Amino acid sequence: MNDFFENYRRFAIVGLSRDPKSFSRRAAKLLADEGCSLVAVNPQAAT
Repeated sequence: MNDFFENYRRFAIVGLSRDPKSFSRRAAKLLADEGCSLVAVNPQAAT
């Protein structure tokens, strides 16, 4: 799994919640803190 994160640095997180306590939010923070580029995907959010 470490090879995966070394080879890829840009991720889309589908279902990213606005709730800072949600798992998706914590996962996004972890990836961002590691220097990854993120694309948030939340079909329920207003554009």
